Amino acid sequence: MKGQMTGYLKGEMKAEVTDAVFELLKKCPEATVPEVASCLGKSKSTIERAIRKLKSEGRLSRAGANKTGNWVVTDNNDPE
Repeated sequence: MKGQMTGYLKGEMKAEVTDAVFELLKKCPEATVPEVASCLGKSKSTIERAIRKLKSEGRLSRAGANKTGNWVVTDNNDPE
């Protein structure tokens, strides 16, 4: 039963983490992966996975260098 619950919870948790990362980077586009991880209480690898997912969905990109750049958040629900 534990394995079944873990798989179920992981899927739900991943969406929550991805959404939390998205909202945080929307408010603070200069945040680094370690800062986001610390703020959300998650590991750096979890945040990196969420960022990869957001990039693949076209909701997030990086402008500039890794050290000095910032995140560009694309919210398809915002009317322009």
